[in-house]
Amino acid sequence: MDELEVTLAADGACSLRAHGIERWRVELDLGEVARRNPFREAIVWTRAHRVVAGAGDRVHVLELATGALDATMELGSDHFGQLALGTVELEGAKVELLFVLGWTDVRAYDAGLVLRWHARNVAVDGITFAGVEGPVLKVSAEMDPPGGWFEVLLDAGTGQEKGRRPSAPDVVGR
Repeated sequence: MDELEVTLAADGACSLRAHGIERWRVELDLGEVARRNPFREAIVWTRAHRVVAGAGDRVHVLELATGALDATMELGSDHFGQLALGTVELEGAKVELLFVLGWTDVRAYDAGLVLRWHARNVAVDGITFAGVEGPVLKVSAEMDPPGGWFEVLLDAGTGQEKGRRPSAPDVVGR
């Protein structure tokens, strides 16, 4: 399925288009927190045959082919910030993980939607994805709002923090 485009509207309408043609549209319950949290995003997770949509304090996982709701992940007191995919080596095999970045925490899920790890209190007011390099997940974490961003290195297989340093002045978070 090439040329896939997914959108998530403020009202919770999530739609998938292929080659410019709408394949499906579903209404998602984004919850009350979505009214106060401006961050929302939807991505196609091709290898897992899913669409992932995050907003408010939850992340919805939909079947790629039909849009049927597969799972909803509640983020609790953390709020949604960003979604990212990254390939890491786990137990001798390359595995693509879904990283759910909140305002304070980072969670990693495998294609079976199993929570591999949950790193708590990585930031105080937002986390952005910077990439995966080998066994390391790089994120930017706002520790001293506004603008006090730090580069944080996490073990991509376990979520354990490996390092933290102030970001360069020209690095912008969200």
